[in-house]
Amino acid sequence: MSTPTGDEPTVPQRVIDAVRRIGAHAAARGRPISSCPYDPEGDARQRVLAHAFVTGHQQRRPPEHVDFTPDAAAGELEG
Repeated sequence: MSTPTGDEPTVPQRVIDAVRRIGAHAAARGRPISSCPYDPEGDARQRVLAHAFVTGHQQRRPPEHVDFTPDAAAGELEG
């Protein structure tokens, strides 16, 4: 593990693991990934915790396939 230089947050691994489990629990209960209580654009600690929550959520409920082809997008806009 590297030595913190001042920019890195000091978040204990047990806290990161707990937030990951909270994210997984939220996914299991059908909560959207946007229910994350941490700010992904906040300070370094908030970003680390947001990442942990989203990781746990996506492990439990992976994102669905998104079709980015022009035909698929046109069909959604028309209908």
